[in-house]
Amino acid sequence: MKKLQNIWAQKIWIRVCLVAAFSVLLLEPGSAPAAATRISNEEYVTALVNHIRVDPLGYAERLGYNRLSLLQQLPWLSGALHDLDLLSVSDFLNQQATALNSTDPFATGPVITVNTDYASAGDVSGVVSFNNFMDPWEAIGIVINNQFKKELDPAYEGKRIIIGSEYKLIGTSFRAGRSQVRTGPKNAYYLFITFASSQLKSEVQVVNMINQLRANPSDSYKYLSLNTGFLSGGYGPLFLNDALASTARIGLSALIDILAHARYFGFPGIHVADSSVIETLPKADPGQLALWMFSSFILNEIKSYPARNGIFNPDWNEIGPALYNVSNPAYDHVKMTVVSGRTENQTPEVSRVYGVVFTDIDLNGVYTPGEEAQDRVISVYDMRTRARIRTVVTNMAGQFSLSLPNNVEYSIQTGAETNREGKLIFLTTDRYFDLVVKK
Repeated sequence: MKKLQNIWAQKIWIRVCLVAAFSVLLLEPGSAPAAATRISNEEYVTALVNHIRVDPLGYAERLGYNRLSLLQQLPWLSGALHDLDLLSVSDFLNQQATALNSTDPFATGPVITVNTDYASAGDVSGVVSFNNFMDPWEAIGIVINNQFKKELDPAYEGKRIIIGSEYKLIGTSFRAGRSQVRTGPKNAYYLFITFASSQLKSEVQVVNMINQLRANPSDSYKYLSLNTGFLSGGYGPLFLNDALASTARIGLSALIDILAHARYFGFPGIHVADSSVIETLPKADPGQLALWMFSSFILNEIKSYPARNGIFNPDWNEIGPALYNVSNPAYDHVKMTVVSGRTENQTPEVSRVYGVVFTDIDLNGVYTPGEEAQDRVISVYDMRTRARIRTVVTNMAGQFSLSLPNNVEYSIQTGAETNREGKLIFLTTDRYFDLVVKK
């Protein structure tokens, strides 16, 4: 417990230091910072985004918003802000941002793209043109503030990145150049920021199938050659937990005290379980590998049930998956470790929804990797007022999570106004929710 308290104290201290340091660095637009306080433009981007994530409502007030009005328009915001971690700089995302920001605006060559397997990925970019001189930090502020204001708009249907709890990593590219506007060429700053989750798409695909199995074990014959009829089913979903995922990643390569490491990373629960599986598989796409690893993992769990109650414990509500793949031209050597546990709901009037949106290509009524509906705007309507109260965007695994007040009927929908697809859900506790949509 003392170590856990120290970890949270360190997190609070980091946030306090960040606010204090940024108050020194943050200047009025157009003013030049002293040389001693100047950091690189890329570092300033990360500092500004993290400054916003520390206190989004306070930063919004600085931009002229009213805190109470924002909370009335976006009632989910108060709870979501507690889940915002400081972003860590990723060398890979820095390289990706540089590649995507390196195209000469006067050249005709192809744009460089970089493929990733992140579960959640997004970007913010902008070009700021000027005549003579503009401080780079002012240009950075214009681009980031513009994105932040979009995310505060209740009608916004894009990805909420700056205030998105699923994003943990950041990469930045900033360069000077020229831009062509109606009045002719001008000086310009080009900014490209990439964001990503710490979890991989394949890891979330596995969790999607685990939650599907926990909710409806009688349907497992549609995608597993295993008998899971002994499970009573109707178990609540397991929600992705960063502390458990960090523990699982260490568990991939070492025998560790699972609970001690989970507590070290900030997991507040006192009960955890872990399970691992190793397979050598023929070459296949990541989705097929995820399905094979899921099948092997479930077989391993069934063999040891109920003595080893890793993911079939109805009391569990958190999960941290980790996949590691060593590939060669002939086969893939894959290891997967999953750590699960329980946290107590500190706000019993609110429950969570774990959602999966998929296209059901094989028409068997269940989700399998490759069917995920990515980047779908999900709208939540309160059926008491018929008003839309929330929007989220599905990640690369077709997954989304929501926290909503209990004892209310909601309609969760996606698609254009004239072609909506959705289902009703009456929320009283954490729920698994799936939705089949047209491709």
